[in-house]
Amino acid sequence: MLLLNVAFPIDPQQTPSRFRTRRDHTWRGWDDAGTTYRLTGSGAFNNHGVHFERICFQPGLPDDARTLTLTSSYEGATSELTIPLKPGDRQ
Repeated sequence: MLLLNVAFPIDPQQTPSRFRTRRDHTWRGWDDAGTTYRLTGSGAFNNHGVHFERICFQPGLPDDARTLTLTSSYEGATSELTIPLKPGDRQ
């Protein structure tokens, strides 16, 4: 499996106490070795003005992948992040 941990500041006065990650966000992932990752679970919580998410994808990273690209779409906007990988990232 591949786990993505995300944390970002929020304004507790204007943010719902809980984000509905699976319904509100559309996650996609792929790597340069041709693997496509599917979302298999997620969890989220807010604490002291910070929003935390853990997102689980399947399958895990293959040994020959050198970059991982993830996108998150929310309310018509899409963000993309490409992460360089090294051998120690597959633990």
